[in-house]
Amino acid sequence: MKKFILIASFTIFSISVYAQKAKEIIEASGIKGGIVVHLNCNDGKLTSNLYFDNKYLVHGLDTDQKDVDTARNNIKSSGKHGKVTASLFDGKKLS
Repeated sequence: MKKFILIASFTIFSISVYAQKAKEIIEASGIKGGIVVHLNCNDGKLTSNLYFDNKYLVHGLDTDQKDVDTARNNIKSSGKHGKVTASLFDGKKLS
């Protein structure tokens, strides 16, 4: 039981860290809407948190297919799929 509580607490903490970091990035940019492109999106957790409202579309890019697959799964889990997407990018073309 204690392990479960610790894991749940860590999960909540890590989600709030990504949300806070995303908020800092958006506020620092001064952008009030548009398309946000997140390079090297890795697992997509920060990517999905860069979406705040209907003023934004967010597209994560990564060069590793495994990271893109993980990002897509995390984006779907966040309920933001469609407003947030992820693609493989080799430097020349999107996949």
